[in-house]
Amino acid sequence: MLMYPGQLQMNILLFHHRIISHAFTARDHLIHNIPQPMVSDYSTRHLNQLIRLSYLVPDIITAIINGTQPPQLTGRQIMRKNNIPLDWPSQ
Repeated sequence: MLMYPGQLQMNILLFHHRIISHAFTARDHLIHNIPQPMVSDYSTRHLNQLIRLSYLVPDIITAIINGTQPPQLTGRQIMRKNNIPLDWPSQ
């Protein structure tokens, strides 16, 4: 497969944007009972993992979307953590 300069970075940014978008959609789906076709086929476990991302401090969400977060801080890695504090100052 031919990769153009910057294509990998663009793919990573698109993935991060999509995962954050899915996080807020999962929250609407599970917590607010708003049907969301984008996530309706996901397991409850996966939805709960996604929801954690929607409670991150806006600066962290922005950094993930823009790809400016530290390399060890990705949406996928955050989803796998169970101990993310909900209060923003502790994040």
